[in-house]
Amino acid sequence: MTDCTVPDDCPEGTILRNNECVAPCDEDSVFESEESNRCIKCETTRYQGIDNTFKCIKCDRDVEWWDDKNKECVKKSDYTKISRDAMQQCYMCPNNITFQECVWMLSMSQEYSVEKQHQIKADCDLN
Repeated sequence: MTDCTVPDDCPEGTILRNNECVAPCDEDSVFESEESNRCIKCETTRYQGIDNTFKCIKCDRDVEWWDDKNKECVKKSDYTKISRDAMQQCYMCPNNITFQECVWMLSMSQEYSVEKQHQIKADCDLN
């Protein structure tokens, strides 16, 4: 949106940016910088994406992932690690809630009552 004190006589399909009429960037592109009118690709990957201010953000690959829902880098350490063994054992669970309870029970030493443990094991066909 252009400030109403700045006349916008740009042709249809263009926007006024840095006192020039330019085409807006494509869906997976952003302007190179605040001063630039050149679009650059910013493909969303596990380690980068376009944030809510339409800037290309690159995460620190060693400690961060791109969260496309919130449009920001998040620390890998903020996520719970689930063991491969628990994932393989719980794949037969009938729904996401039971699956989540199953992997928590097996990989996080989650405290469940004996009855709850039996119910999860039965629902997920665990031996």
